[in-house]
Amino acid sequence: MQTRVPYDEIIRDTLKSLSKQREQSEFSRWDDSEEETEEENFAFKNTEALSTFFTAYSIFKNKFPTLYIEKTLRKDIDSIIGTINEKGFIAGPYTYTAGDSTQMIDFAALAVKFFIKVKKYFKDKNVLNKKLESRIDSCVEKAYEFISKSKIGDIGEGYRWDGTGQKVNPKTKLEISNTFFTSCVLSSLSELKNNLNSFKSLSEKEKEIKEIIDGSLLWLNSRFLESSSLYCGDSTNLDSSIEYTTFVLNAIFDSWANIEVQNIKDNAIKSLQSYVRYHADPKNKDIRKRKKTVEIFVPAIKETLAYEPRNTIGNILIILAKGLKISLPLPNVVNEQYKSLINTLLSELMDFRDLDSKLWGRGEFLIYATYQAIEALLYYLTIEEHIGLVIEFDQVKFMSLVDEILKSDEIKSLFVKYFNKRISKDFHDKMNGEE
Repeated sequence: MQTRVPYDEIIRDTLKSLSKQREQSEFSRWDDSEEETEEENFAFKNTEALSTFFTAYSIFKNKFPTLYIEKTLRKDIDSIIGTINEKGFIAGPYTYTAGDSTQMIDFAALAVKFFIKVKKYFKDKNVLNKKLESRIDSCVEKAYEFISKSKIGDIGEGYRWDGTGQKVNPKTKLEISNTFFTSCVLSSLSELKNNLNSFKSLSEKEKEIKEIIDGSLLWLNSRFLESSSLYCGDSTNLDSSIEYTTFVLNAIFDSWANIEVQNIKDNAIKSLQSYVRYHADPKNKDIRKRKKTVEIFVPAIKETLAYEPRNTIGNILIILAKGLKISLPLPNVVNEQYKSLINTLLSELMDFRDLDSKLWGRGEFLIYATYQAIEALLYYLTIEEHIGLVIEFDQVKFMSLVDEILKSDEIKSLFVKYFNKRISKDFHDKMNGEE
């Protein structure tokens, strides 16, 4: 009997486990293993947690028709909306927030994408009343206004953003801009443009939104390095460029249908090839695990701080899946590396999953890592048949081999535990002698 790796079941089990985490929280919020303080605001983290469920529904309604969080859904959404209305897109818990009112561009960008999915879901379920719709629309409008007024530059040189909407560092008097935050905005506004018919007040600004998209594409394209065919941030070293290329390619692929300048597409295709070659090299495996940061200026303390973009292996897999979905023309040698790399990344991604909690993190549970892992698996499922990487094995022969080699019950238990990440439940039951 041949069995594929049941990633849809893995996703479903994770959503159920994540929902259970919320129900068991003593503070009635989305908690994970990160250290928290009383001053922290949880709207950003709550949005990431809920996005995990809404993304699953938006990509595969037939596979994930329920969110598994109906008990706390409205309460959590009301909490996010309330915080945004009162404080804006506050930075907590990912940077300094004690007595601080710093707003983050990446939270505003995420909020736009989040509320687009929320609105669609409630419409599908016929429970979108006028009051809730008005509150959702208000949050999207507020996010767009923050993003729009925070842009730096003009249509001629391109638009870019810093992390906190400051434009200029008051201490150095130098302009602040960052490839990561600009990429977040591009991805967000591209999704907004594709859903303007759902937001009447913003549909009147379609021309303005298109101009900002074109301007951000122009500026990100200027970060393309001919020498390496990668995109850069403040530094042009290879490891840093690989990190920024993750952000830029994700945004460009989200904007692909809106791109009118062929050079932008050509550079993205060149960049993807370099990106695949880099990650296909086994010696770069450990580099994927390193936590990297960007700099942001925090007005409350008038200091520049390190800020973690929370980039994981999941984001790399998402880019490769998106690249396949838009059918990019790639050389045969790159195509072979592409397929092999996706398989490698799936394995690495599953290695970060805790078998007991069924959530993601390195010896801990992290909401952002779980969110990105689930999004990555969802995107993988959209291209699974296309890429031909449905991993199969003969259960009977495999079980016979295991029984022959592994005589020790203890070793056999460890073996089953390791392969539990990749095999179907019925096979797992048979391995343990269950009928």
